[in-house]
Amino acid sequence: MAAGAAARRPRIGARALDPGRDTYGTAEHLTLTLPEEVTEQLLTRVPAAFKAEVNDVLLAAFVLAWARWRGTPPRRP
Repeated sequence: MAAGAAARRPRIGARALDPGRDTYGTAEHLTLTLPEEVTEQLLTRVPAAFKAEVNDVLLAAFVLAWARWRGTPPRRP
């Protein structure tokens, strides 16, 4: 990564992280409920299509969402 590249990326929040304040205990949580048909596909069809396990699919989805939020386009292999 270029020297100034990290400075141009958006912060995780509105301010720099504070190790004394930003702890697990102060974190907020988000819970979503997916429709049954989406859940069924996520747990069975998607992993089978990629010869993967459910955790692989969930991790890939998280990475793509994180990259989109950060404004970083996904890289092609």
